[in-house]
Amino acid sequence: MSPARRIAAHALVLLGLVAGAGGLLAARVLQQGELELRSAEALASTGNLEEATVHARQSASWFVPGAPHVPAAYAQLIAIARLAEGRGDAKTALFAWHAVRTSALSSRWVLIPHKDELAIADASIARLSAKQSAPHGAATQDPADIQQKMHALLARNDRPRLPWVFAMLGGFVALTAGLLHMGWKGLGDRKHLAFGPLRVGALLTTAGLIAWALALWNA
Repeated sequence: MSPARRIAAHALVLLGLVAGAGGLLAARVLQQGELELRSAEALASTGNLEEATVHARQSASWFVPGAPHVPAAYAQLIAIARLAEGRGDAKTALFAWHAVRTSALSSRWVLIPHKDELAIADASIARLSAKQSAPHGAATQDPADIQQKMHALLARNDRPRLPWVFAMLGGFVALTAGLLHMGWKGLGDRKHLAFGPLRVGALLTTAGLIAWALALWNA
């Protein structure tokens, strides 16, 4: 086998493994998201809105682009919030709206996939918070001012910090480069393993994984 063909074969194997691992992870996300959504729907049908909110929020948090359970989970959360608000249960309504907000922010990256739901949640939280009675002895404030201040506070930090976005991209590049380096340089010769290139590839891969994990946590 020519060197070019051998390199291509190793690259395809590595990319296939990466794609397969990604597929398994996506399947896990889809399964868990659907299970949580079903639990939320069952609990909501019995009137247990708080527990339904918890499961719907977990369903929305199992995010993968294009997953059908995600928009359904947001719809469930918003329906719970509006139902509770219609019943005069501000506590449960706020809990559900905060769940919408938390889920939307947990799936943010360069873009916020569910920014419309986030905007609705922020406005609803601000509106409901402004209606809450002030503690005894506290200075009375205009509800409109409270709503405006709360909305401004909620609007902060809606976007990820750019340094961590670049760290995430760099981590992906390092991970990919490390895997390909191990395949091309470390495993390219069938007669023996090239431990030097393997170590370099392993270091790049490890650094990429660490950078990716840190960026996901902090972005």
